Amino acid sequence: MDEYLIPTQFGEAEFVEKKSRFIGRVWPVDTEEEALAKIQEMKKKHYDATHNCWAYIIRDGAVRFSDDGEPGGTAGMPMLQVLQRECLFNVVCVVTRYFGGILLGAGGLVRAYTKGAKIAVDAAGKSMKRVWTALYVPCPFPFYERVKLEAAAFGGILRKTDFGAEVEPAGVLYVPVRDELPDAARDTDEEGLRILRDKALRRSGLLSDDMSLLEAMEHGLEGDGRFIPVSIKTRKGEDEPTLAAKSAVADLAKFGRLARYTQKKLLEMGQALRNGSIEADPRKTDRSYCEWCDFRAACRFDETAGDKMRWLKNIKDKEFWEQLGGDDNAEVDT
Repeated sequence: MDEYLIPTQFGEAEFVEKKSRFIGRVWPVDTEEEALAKIQEMKKKHYDATHNCWAYIIRDGAVRFSDDGEPGGTAGMPMLQVLQRECLFNVVCVVTRYFGGILLGAGGLVRAYTKGAKIAVDAAGKSMKRVWTALYVPCPFPFYERVKLEAAAFGGILRKTDFGAEVEPAGVLYVPVRDELPDAARDTDEEGLRILRDKALRRSGLLSDDMSLLEAMEHGLEGDGRFIPVSIKTRKGEDEPTLAAKSAVADLAKFGRLARYTQKKLLEMGQALRNGSIEADPRKTDRSYCEWCDFRAACRFDETAGDKMRWLKNIKDKEFWEQLGGDDNAEVDT
C-alpha cells in the first residue's frame, strides 16, 4: 500500500499587504494537464491582475513554477517550497496579485507569496491518499476468519465479501481461557492418556443439529463425540444414525432466537455500564467466575465483607427454550 498527502478540497484565502491584494488558491489535481487548465482559468478570470504566479507538483510527474513577471525567485519558488514543506502531491497553487502602488522589495515579495500559498493550503486542508492493490481471494468458508486476520495483519481491509451459498451457523463452542493440561499418574498407559487428553480437549457449547455439519467438525463421528458435545446412536432396524437426546444441538430457528436474545442482553449490559453500574456481581455455579478474572484484586469483591454471589439456576434445556419462546422480548429466569 502506497500513501501520500493531497489537498482535501479547493481552498481560497486572501490578504492585503501594503495596498497590494493577494488571492491564494489551491486545487487537488491528478495530471499536469489539469494543473495547467486551472492556471489558465485563473489567468482568464483575473486578466486585469498584475501577476498570476503559480506552482504545481504532480506525483511521479512534473514539478513546475512561474514568477509571472515578478523578480526571479520571489514568487513561484517560495510557493513551490510551501507545497513541498507541506508534503503535498498532485496539487496546484495560484497566487494572484493586484498591485497597490507600493513596492514590496524582494524580501517582501517572498514573504507575501509564501503567505498566499500557505493560507490557501490551510483553507484546502490535507488528506492522506492511499493507493491500494485490490485482490480477489477465494477461500473456503472455514478459512474466512483467518483470511480477515491475515489481511488486517498486513494493513489490508476486506472491501467486499461474497458468499457462494447461504451461510448457516455451525455452532458455538466455549474455549477455556487457559490451556488445560491432563493430570495423569506416572504409570498411566497410552489409552488412559488418550482418554484424559480427549476429555481435556472436549468442548461444551451448542451446535447445529445438521448431521453433515457435525460430521465435518469431527470426522468419523460415532457414539459420544471426542471433541464436540454430541452423541450419535443408531436405532435397531435403522441404517441412518441419529442424535441422542443428550446432544447439545439446536435447529436454525432456535439459533436465531438465541442470537437475538444474546444481542439484547449485551446491549443491556453496555447501557448499564454507560450509566455507571459497575457493581461486582459475579455469578457462580460450582466455581466462581472470580477464578479467571485478571482484576480480582482491584474489584475488592469480598464475601466475608457482605458481598453476595449471584447463583445461576440449573435450568433444563427444554425449560430454557420454553422460556425463550418465539418472542424477542422474552426473558429467561437465571
